[in-house]
Amino acid sequence: MYGMFGVCVAVTLVGAIAQFGAALRDNPMSAVKSLLGIVLLVVVLVVSYSMGSEATIMTGDGPYSDAFWLKITDMFLYSIYILFAGTVLAIIFSSIKKKLS
Repeated sequence: MYGMFGVCVAVTLVGAIAQFGAALRDNPMSAVKSLLGIVLLVVVLVVSYSMGSEATIMTGDGPYSDAFWLKITDMFLYSIYILFAGTVLAIIFSSIKKKLS
């Protein structure tokens, strides 16, 4: 399973880099604009990681205090919330734009 996941990630990265390279040759400005989504995703991940808490959690097996994994878990949760809100806002604004045009 880990091997298949690694192959999937590698193929995705190679495909994205190849697509970016082709777009860079045809239309450099459009290719640079296509990086905006990746940059925004990295910003969301960094901001949500910094918002994460390192507070110890009490579980059924006792206290859990690994700060790295606590912050990563919070990062995933906050990122999901932020991306979901962005999706809802994009749907609303695109429907408003469609109605006005």
